[in-house]
Amino acid sequence: MTINIWRLDLLTTHRSTNAFCSMNRIVVHSYLQWKLLFCLKQSAGKDYTKYLPLRRGITRADWPRAQNLMDTDEEAKTAIISEINETALLIAVTIGKKSNDFVTGLLDSMPDDALAIKNTYGTALHREYLPVHIAAIYCQKTMLKYLIDTHERHAAETPPDGQISIYQRHFDRSPFVGQLGASLLLGVIISQYIDVALNLVKNHSNLAKLKNQSGTDALYELARLNTVFESGAKFTWWQRWIYSPLLLAAHNGIIEVVEVIMEMFPTATNIAATKNAGNIFHVAARQRSGKVFNLLHQMKEGKHFFYNSIDSSGNNYMHLCGEQAPAHKLNLVSGAALQMQLEIQWFKEMENFVTPSRRTSLNNDGKTPYMLFTEKHQELKAQGEKWMKDTATSCTIAAALIATVVFAAAFTVPGGVNNDNGIPIFVNNSWFITFAISDSISLFASATSLLMFLSILTSRYAEEDFLYVLPTRLCIGLLTLFTSMIFMMIAFSSAIYITLRHKYTLFLIPMVVLAFFPVASFVFSQFPLLIDAMYSTYGPGIFGRKRARALY
Repeated sequence: MTINIWRLDLLTTHRSTNAFCSMNRIVVHSYLQWKLLFCLKQSAGKDYTKYLPLRRGITRADWPRAQNLMDTDEEAKTAIISEINETALLIAVTIGKKSNDFVTGLLDSMPDDALAIKNTYGTALHREYLPVHIAAIYCQKTMLKYLIDTHERHAAETPPDGQISIYQRHFDRSPFVGQLGASLLLGVIISQYIDVALNLVKNHSNLAKLKNQSGTDALYELARLNTVFESGAKFTWWQRWIYSPLLLAAHNGIIEVVEVIMEMFPTATNIAATKNAGNIFHVAARQRSGKVFNLLHQMKEGKHFFYNSIDSSGNNYMHLCGEQAPAHKLNLVSGAALQMQLEIQWFKEMENFVTPSRRTSLNNDGKTPYMLFTEKHQELKAQGEKWMKDTATSCTIAAALIATVVFAAAFTVPGGVNNDNGIPIFVNNSWFITFAISDSISLFASATSLLMFLSILTSRYAEEDFLYVLPTRLCIGLLTLFTSMIFMMIAFSSAIYITLRHKYTLFLIPMVVLAFFPVASFVFSQFPLLIDAMYSTYGPGIFGRKRARALY
């Protein structure tokens, strides 16, 4: 059977019910597996497929499995195990705290030269870096300090006569001199490990004077606490083939295709297929594809790869969410105010995701994420303010009318009052008690609703207000208005029953039924808005939702 390569593109652009049936999923998975393995062999001239189980074991923090594979194949400890010149050590360093014991054990069983093996291809953050640089970039402080101590210990060793040390053999790969030294110090500063940076400068004073390839030194980085790495990735034909469908799937939010490609080709997530697109999570953030971005939460510790990543325009995740979402995404939310809330939720999520230095970093246009967000959301903010005020005005009128009616009803009780003592005639009737309680609740609820909607009308309408303050007031206002309307109808029905129960019994039933028509009309017109506002403000949100499939 012949399978056309464009079958994958069709799957990413069509979202019919049967697009990802079990048979199609098996076909896509099998075809990707065959094609990827063929491409890797043809382009690189080497077969890395036998190391794929080892790479998966490390990235998924399955240490027993990884250790067993390396015990079976001793060469795997120092071998290049991926098409971007990764070793087991380089991958393990990025995993996080869980890999500390694994890395220390791995270093003890490896030759010292393994510390000098560099990652020489991939994202800008990985280009020409040693394991110690990777630990600095991905904020692995414990691992960073351990690797620095290991390098310093080897640098201080005096080899026996006739032998040369690791630093005599690989002086150009020492993390304390030249470009590698400058990159290490800057990486430590960017991660805000100032204590580690001070120790580095104290033990290696030359580092303070070094500049990286961009001409940046430690003093400048301390003032900015951010940096921009320019991507120099060049793609072969097979890379363009696999990355383009991946970005297309991420753009359209087709999570099934993204999962399959990431499973078969983990490094695809680190490299952009186009000049400005960035990696797939940049695309997901720009397109507000929550399901794709949530794949980060399915990763064991691999999410550390993406904390500091930027696109070719210097935009980090906060910059990307500072741009206004595509119209078709905004239209999924009812009302401009809730659309503005969704935009702020994305922006805040990215703020919590990136490292602290990225929150105030400048893109290539010289704009911080906060500047960009304010600039690009002025129109939506104005529309949200108008929508909120229009809604509050309409509901204020309804709340005021209800409050007026139930307040007057408290002094014109059904059946009247005793002229001698002013006590209501039906005070001992249970239906009168129902009337009194319902009328009181309706009055208090409508007064609360009126105050909430007045507070909306007089709000300052700052960007932050759209996140919780305004939606909370809207929820309280609508909920209390709904409550006041229900109890007003209960009070009305109780009053009608008390007055007419003896002579017009058949008339009472349709009257009570008709009394709840206004409540029903409100439910159909405004209750969906109340549910949307409550769910978007206090619901589980779109972030952090995990699927069953585990990723590296």
